[in-house]
Amino acid sequence: MRIVVWFLLASIPLSASSIDLYAQCSTAPTTQGPDSASCGDSFDSASATVGGFSVAAYASAAPGGYYSYATASFSEGLVFTFFGGTGEGFAQPMLPISISEHFGSAGGATASLGGCLVPAYGEYCSWNSVQFFFGVPETLTLSLYAGAATFGEMYESASASGEASFNGFVGFYDVNENPLSGVTYEIGSVGQSSPEPGTWLLTAMAGAALLACSRRR
Repeated sequence: MRIVVWFLLASIPLSASSIDLYAQCSTAPTTQGPDSASCGDSFDSASATVGGFSVAAYASAAPGGYYSYATASFSEGLVFTFFGGTGEGFAQPMLPISISEHFGSAGGATASLGGCLVPAYGEYCSWNSVQFFFGVPETLTLSLYAGAATFGEMYESASASGEASFNGFVGFYDVNENPLSGVTYEIGSVGQSSPEPGTWLLTAMAGAALLACSRRR
C-alpha cells in the first residue's frame, strides 16, 4: 500500500496582502486563527504560523501510519522609497529559509523579493538583485512560503519543518558594486497615499511548493 500526500501552493496577486494557513492531522481536528492553524494529539501534530515578516510550518507523526501536514504563506505588494543618495542604486535583501526533513517526511520553503529568489537552503541573492532610484517609489513583491508533510512508518516516527523570513537588507551598492553608506528607506502598501517608515521589509508571497510523503509496504 502506498500513500502519497500532495499539496501545492500557487502565487498570490501582488496588489493585495494575503495570509494563507492550513494544517491537517489524521486523528485531531484543526484549530484556525488569524495568524495560526494547528492540530494534534499524541499521535500526530501540525502547525502553520505567520508572525511579522516570517512564516513557519511543522508536522510530525507517530509510527503506525499516522500523518500530518501544514502550509503557511504571506504575500503583499509593498512600495519602497530609498533615500541618502542620487541616481541609481542596488539593494541586497536578506531572505533566510530553513528546511528540515527525515525519512517519511518532506519540508519546503521559498522566499522572494522583487527579482530576488533565494535558492533552497540559501539566505542571500546577488548584490544587484533589487534595483532602485533614490527618491523614486518602487513597487516590489515579497513572497514567503513554508510547508511540511509527514507519514509515520510502521516502526518509525517522522517530522519535518519549513521556515522563511525577510530580515531587511544586507547592504546597498552603486552601479559599480561599491558599498553605499547612509541609505535609509520607507515602506508603504500599494494604494497608500504615503508610505510608512520601516526597517524590516516583507511582502508578497509567491512560490509554489509541492511536498510528498510516501509509505512503503
